Amino acid sequence: MARVHGTRIRQLLAYYRYVPKGRFALRYNVRYNTPGTFQLPPSRVEAMYAPEMHAELPIKPVTIR
Repeated sequence: MARVHGTRIRQLLAYYRYVPKGRFALRYNVRYNTPGTFQLPPSRVEAMYAPEMHAELPIKPVTIR
């Protein structure tokens, strides 16, 4: 279970004591109020005390009609 540290307009911070080896997913809801195409920044994960251990994935644009 995540301990959510903070949310801002541009970021969500969540901290985990332990993440098992293998595939891991974090899901969150986003509310859009205006139609258009939106590009979120890439997802990034890193080890808190070893930032050289990290991963980053792009997020597909979202179109709201």
